[in-house]
Amino acid sequence: MSHLRLSILAVLAFTTASAEENAVHLVLSTRQLEPTTTFEIRFSEPIAGPDALGKPADPPPLVIAPAVKGRFLWLSARSGVFTPTEPLPLSTTFKLALRSDLKNAAGADFDGVLDETVETPAFKVKGHSTNRYLNQQDASAEPSFNLLFNADVRAADAARFLKFIADGGQTVAARVVQADALRVREHNFPRYRSDDRSLLTWTARFAQRDVLAAPGVRSDADVPRQNQLYVTPVKPLPVGGNWKLLAESGVPSSDGTLRTLDNLEIEIGDVKPFTVRETSPANGGVDGRRMIVTFTKPLAAEVTADTVSRWIHVSPEPAKLKAVVSDRTVTLRGDFVLDEEYELTVDPGLPAREPFTLAEAFTGTFAFEPVDPRLRFEGFAEHQLSSGRRKFHLHAVNVPRIRVTAKLFQPDT
Repeated sequence: MSHLRLSILAVLAFTTASAEENAVHLVLSTRQLEPTTTFEIRFSEPIAGPDALGKPADPPPLVIAPAVKGRFLWLSARSGVFTPTEPLPLSTTFKLALRSDLKNAAGADFDGVLDETVETPAFKVKGHSTNRYLNQQDASAEPSFNLLFNADVRAADAARFLKFIADGGQTVAARVVQADALRVREHNFPRYRSDDRSLLTWTARFAQRDVLAAPGVRSDADVPRQNQLYVTPVKPLPVGGNWKLLAESGVPSSDGTLRTLDNLEIEIGDVKPFTVRETSPANGGVDGRRMIVTFTKPLAAEVTADTVSRWIHVSPEPAKLKAVVSDRTVTLRGDFVLDEEYELTVDPGLPAREPFTLAEAFTGTFAFEPVDPRLRFEGFAEHQLSSGRRKFHLHAVNVPRIRVTAKLFQPDT
């Protein structure tokens, strides 16, 4: 065994006393128990004879309770390793000790003591994700979450443990379906959102080599799974503060042998009413005069450039008034006149993409101020670009007369 290997195992060693004081100690292949963790025992004196090296020990010197199927192989006269042949059960504490009649290689009783306990992780949600943008200051009324468990679960069994809650006691029941990440895009789960960086269950991770060897499987994202749920509210969340998705303790595994031990709360944020966030008159030299109306939520698909005039009005209406609708904004362009005061009205009933409509009418006034005179050359070396035309472009705004003087420099200067 190399010096590097010894150093790594020294870091991973779990001992009840120092090496000088203890005749035996346990070395785990991983700091925390994993599906493939092995248990190495090191003794202070030879235990196995030359004929036993490299062979399974029967009976093994290590006793694990509750019992675990596996085999103990002698690595040397003073050490051996127990390798489970089945995954350790979740939510289980194991007691490790030596066989009471263990003898050393000379046939004398071995008086060393091993008294260790180790435990596997609890059955739990090992990761959650959403495929929608989560803005906690102005949360969606229709959030969706994928919950990933470390054992198989059934949506029908889990549904009564899941709900959406908000300050003030508001509650909305959850709609829970079995996720199908292979066919439904919204069910995709990013591996980095899982606390063990795997999409597989604890049991499947033990058999990962065989699982990933199936035809057409390139990674755990290609494996059909039953350990993921897709959760949405049964109705849009009403206006309220501090909405959360609550997964209460007690969610059962598919086989009914395990239940989650802790509550899980996933922050959603404040669901706010649909309102006009701001209005911004803009007067740019290139883009012209325009009024930008910004809303707190994306507008419904039925709100288009042709239909927006049902709800948004400008008085007096300028000539050539047109609208551009984009997500949360409506931009109004037209022949707006300087120093004219305009009234902007947004009628109630304007629909958002989510099931909200504008509850109250909005009215505001605005006017356009003249743009300060300015001159602007384009980029300093624009004329040298391969796509350029070897010209300098000069942009003037509100400048009635311009005089330009140019001097040609010779190459040597």
